[in-house]
Amino acid sequence: MKLAILYTSYRQFRELDYLPEMFRRAAQLRSTASIIFHCNNAEISQPELAEKLAKIPCQSMDFIYAPQKNRGGYPYGQFEAIGDVWDKLASHFDWVIHLHPDVFVMDEEPLLAALKKADSEKADILVTPTFGLKHPSFATDFFAFRPDAVPRAVFESYRNFDRTTIVVPLENLFFVEILRARLNYSVAHRFAHGHYHRDIDQLGLWHEHDLRRMDLYRKKNWLRWLPTFGRCLRRPYLTTRFVLNWFNRKIRGQAQDTLAQQLTAL
Repeated sequence: MKLAILYTSYRQFRELDYLPEMFRRAAQLRSTASIIFHCNNAEISQPELAEKLAKIPCQSMDFIYAPQKNRGGYPYGQFEAIGDVWDKLASHFDWVIHLHPDVFVMDEEPLLAALKKADSEKADILVTPTFGLKHPSFATDFFAFRPDAVPRAVFESYRNFDRTTIVVPLENLFFVEILRARLNYSVAHRFAHGHYHRDIDQLGLWHEHDLRRMDLYRKKNWLRWLPTFGRCLRRPYLTTRFVLNWFNRKIRGQAQDTLAQQLTAL
């Protein structure tokens, strides 16, 4: 299976400092997957980006810096980036794994297992349900697709809103376009009991915005929970929401996440 990992980056920069360590742990991805990194934000320095990317151990690195092509801004920038590199994907790779630079592969095994399952099912695209009040929708921070089976139009639908003031959440647009294209999609579940938490999920991915937690994790795994508990102590309403969530699950007989997972969901 010929793999590519496509990073679409609009605002992530410091996150790149963690990717070399991530790829040193991910032996299969490091040895088999080509990396394509696309940045379309003019406020991020191209030479500084190139310097960080050069430290990532990988089979090959293709760096595209194209802020001049960005019309979609932050809301639609990632789909615009996918369209921009489409010719590098089509007919070159069996599967493309799309990630944001702040989605870290902490354990490659469950991710590769989900991809293998999707491949055996002859799926066109591997998606995950999103969280919050955005249904029907599919997450856009991670998904994987066959570039020879998924039409480019799926990632160009945002252009319908270019001349309007309407901003449709990309997750909703993604869901609609996948169904409109009649794609055979495989669904992987990232969060236990369907309950979102910002930590290592069931696919071995960790989408983290608070990089202090990553720094602490690298020292001792359990230290990453300290900022979470500290935030709840400083903001009592978070603790109240946690207690209410716990009681709701108790009353309905639903399985409980761990205490730490429930707190990171708030």
